[in-house]
Amino acid sequence: MSGLPIRGEGVRSAGLAIPPARMPFMRRGRPLKRWRYVAVYAPDLLLSVGDARIAGVPQRWWAVALPDGRLFEGERFPGSLSFDEAMNLLSGVRLGVGVGLIPDVAMYTLNKLLIYAQPAHLAVAEGVAPDDADLPLRRARFVRKVLESEVGRRG
Repeated sequence: MSGLPIRGEGVRSAGLAIPPARMPFMRRGRPLKRWRYVAVYAPDLLLSVGDARIAGVPQRWWAVALPDGRLFEGERFPGSLSFDEAMNLLSGVRLGVGVGLIPDVAMYTLNKLLIYAQPAHLAVAEGVAPDDADLPLRRARFVRKVLESEVGRRG
């Protein structure tokens, strides 16, 4: 194992126990999570940073804890989901549904999301202006709500 770390196709020939393929987005109707987490522990500080994808949707957070009990923290999601990011993620999920890798989401639902995640359609549905600063926040909530109801209905 002196040649570690190994990247790319060489990983499969290293004889390590690794999954044979990418993880599915869902298992038994529940979204799967992929995590990356780093923490630093010291007598006078705890610092942690995390990055995850839950059913393909990104979430990031950070926290700093001090010895006196104060805690500072923040997260990116359930924050915003830009139009470009939504289209990219939904297109990837749509491809997975189309080739049979993601059976828990209907193609109709994804087509509906591709339409209603657009700024003008979302603004009308939410009753706000198309240039509203909160539109990315509303888009994230809308996409999550639709996907959760779809998985609950089909799972």
